[in-house]
Amino acid sequence: MFPVENNPSRWQRIRQLFLQTGAERAEEQRLRLQALTRAIEIHPDAAVNYLLRGELHLELAQWDLAHEDLLNALELAQIQWAEDRWGMTAQAVMDRAEWLLQTSIPDSYR
Repeated sequence: MFPVENNPSRWQRIRQLFLQTGAERAEEQRLRLQALTRAIEIHPDAAVNYLLRGELHLELAQWDLAHEDLLNALELAQIQWAEDRWGMTAQAVMDRAEWLLQTSIPDSYR
């Protein structure tokens, strides 16, 4: 028998990037959720972390959690926009959160 490599080949990495199995996708989503939750714990006032986690919840069809995170992102971005001289990032987060709240969450979850 041939030894199993712990390092995937270049072709395996390309396949994983474009053609993930269900298990690979679920693991990647779990790791993203874990990383974003940790980022929120470390930086609870960073609107972008809530926005990204809200987008992930949308991807997972977790509407209530998505709605909550997107509202938090919008509220924090509004505070940041009001306090910063250069509120371009905050404005981008506000625009994205508002758009996702309006277009991506079913009415029954609002």
